[in-house]
Amino acid sequence: MYIPYLRGKQNELIALRNLCTLPLDNTRISTLVEPVRKLDATIKKTITELNKSKIPFNLIVNPKVGHLVANTSAIHSFIDDQINLGANNIVPAFILDNIRDLQNAQYAINSYNYISAVGCSLVINKRIADIPTVQNFLSNANIINTFIKSDITPSYKQLFPSSSLVHLSDPFVLQDKNSSYLQHPIEFFTDVHQYYISDGFKGFSDYLAIGEGYSDSGFAPYAVAIHLTYQETDETIWVAHFVSDSNSDNKNTPGKFGEALSKLIVFINEKNLRTVACNEFRSLYNSGAYCGLGELKKLSIMHHIELVQSII
Repeated sequence: MYIPYLRGKQNELIALRNLCTLPLDNTRISTLVEPVRKLDATIKKTITELNKSKIPFNLIVNPKVGHLVANTSAIHSFIDDQINLGANNIVPAFILDNIRDLQNAQYAINSYNYISAVGCSLVINKRIADIPTVQNFLSNANIINTFIKSDITPSYKQLFPSSSLVHLSDPFVLQDKNSSYLQHPIEFFTDVHQYYISDGFKGFSDYLAIGEGYSDSGFAPYAVAIHLTYQETDETIWVAHFVSDSNSDNKNTPGKFGEALSKLIVFINEKNLRTVACNEFRSLYNSGAYCGLGELKKLSIMHHIELVQSII
């Protein structure tokens, strides 16, 4: 089972919705979303479409970044409303990075009736020192998934139900600026899909070719970069970076877009990559249209999820 970790921006949610036509396979794909913007029609439509394919939607109720930090009550109300409207694929998820997170999660479980019916998921980025309190929490919670960072110690991992464990990692190497990817055109991404089951995990999760870091700022870039994962002959997953060449200033973003896209087209044709997203890249190239940088991110997300579904 692959469970991509997304931040709930519009293009990310649309990417999930567009993939429903594949269709997405609910025995291979689930989703984890940390909402960073308002809970609007886009996320509602995405939940509805995923529900048609019975794709679980793990929605973090205590986001650590974005506009909804410290607004957990609104997220709980949103989930409750969606469940009442028939969205039975939503699972509330709690980030447990400290004892306060755990106490708030326990309070929520005691306060919101819907959680006892659908269960909950956990995201473990850091170890909590108070082990007895963690154990007491776990003994009273119906845990569906435990997303646990790859650097968490084995002894701490053993506290959580083994049947719920999901390997969470960030294999994307983030550069300080897009032009730096010119020095690293192809990089190893992951092989976790080859061993997660033998290592005792029910699934694996990553931040795709985006990375864990979060930024909500927008600006005209000096360089445009497109990141695309692909499978090598040994079945490992690598990521290729396609970067514009005219990077001395932040003018003519459409031109930079075209430079990066032309490099990507050569690559996907050589590799004969035929995902939905790759075919859309070809259409963009053939039309000569500039669709905006958000479209590149959306297509990269779509491609990665379809690629992993085909592999596992």
